[in-house]
Amino acid sequence: MSGESVIRARGLGKCYHIYARPKDRLKQFLLGRRRTYYREFWANQGIDLDVRRGETLGIVGRNGAGKTTFLQMVAGTLQPTCGSLEVDGRVTALLELGSGFDLSFTGRENVYLSGAVLGVPRRELERRFDDIVAFAEIGEFLDQPVKTYSKGMFVRLAFAVLANLEPDVFVIDEALAVGDAYFRQRCMRRFRELQAGGTTILYVSHDGAGMKSICDRVAWIEGGRLREVGAPDEVVERYLADLFRQDLRPDARATAPAAETPVAAAHDLERALPNVDQRRGDQRLRILGLGLYHADGRPARTVDHGSRLVIRMSVVNEGFDRAVEWIPGYILRGPRGEDLVSSNSLREGVALEPLAPGEPRTVRLELELPLFHRGEYALAPTLSVRDAAGAVEISDQIDAALVFGVEALQPVSTVLTIRTSYELEPRRG
Repeated sequence: MSGESVIRARGLGKCYHIYARPKDRLKQFLLGRRRTYYREFWANQGIDLDVRRGETLGIVGRNGAGKTTFLQMVAGTLQPTCGSLEVDGRVTALLELGSGFDLSFTGRENVYLSGAVLGVPRRELERRFDDIVAFAEIGEFLDQPVKTYSKGMFVRLAFAVLANLEPDVFVIDEALAVGDAYFRQRCMRRFRELQAGGTTILYVSHDGAGMKSICDRVAWIEGGRLREVGAPDEVVERYLADLFRQDLRPDARATAPAAETPVAAAHDLERALPNVDQRRGDQRLRILGLGLYHADGRPARTVDHGSRLVIRMSVVNEGFDRAVEWIPGYILRGPRGEDLVSSNSLREGVALEPLAPGEPRTVRLELELPLFHRGEYALAPTLSVRDAAGAVEISDQIDAALVFGVEALQPVSTVLTIRTSYELEPRRG
């Protein structure tokens, strides 16, 4: 992240005229400045802010605080009433579902329409078209009118277009909240790719833990004014304390998630791969299927924090003509796609029977979850091989293959909490 500013706001303000009755608008038009029939509402006022190139700036604030208005001015869809705003480079913005889409056009046509609106040359758009379609994963609906799309499909296509055009500034206003857990994991991976590539990101969210994880700084907007800008930990904590007035008591109305139908985990091979985001490795050792279960054998989709989880991973040796030492494992990623925990059998000191050619085997991994912040988490299974020289290489890894939700029945204000005991020692003497 360099020190060069790509967004510079000075005294930025946006005022709306609010009329009590429709006819007052006509009176104002006819009489001009001789009389005022409206009241002023300042959605933003006096904002001074610099955003550096390659920086990810989070924006927090209550509903109606003026966050979206500020983003709309950065995106160029609103003109300021006063002050100045300079933005360098191509800006792409996902501010609401289907913004910029023509409902009567197909998904394919809207990809090209969105590119044209953003000033992207058609040749560049054609070069990126396959990546956009692959990311959106809407299948045959690509050639259907977008008015037939679900909300999730809307946002998948919109995000896929905007995030794959290599913007200089990427603006997003919590539109991803409607996506499914798997797609949100994909989006957060793309977020981190954009960050690594030097894209400046403005990100509005009510997820304090997410802000701390992915943002370089956080801006707090209150009543249309910039109240504070600073380190994510400090600003988010002060914002949340103000929002909840430091009342961190558990919600007495919180109820446990609905019980899932008990289903015993099969002892046969796992044949299904629930999700495949990115797959890495030469797959000479290949993951055939995966299952995620509670400790009692029920399929696990939503769990309480602190639960025990079981991963069943069925694998096969398809690329070696001899039995080889194999190392199953996993990477656990948080709601923002950040790596939280990784483990494998070698690290745990577990030696498994060598994997013979062509013979499928199933390994069972058991893990106890810490006290996680509420949200969706993803497991990326890994399958490695160790050669005769002792070198370990990943043969198969599937990102976001298993996605599950955590229902925190007690408040966890950070990413996770470790159970800790407290004991008062006796006084001396």
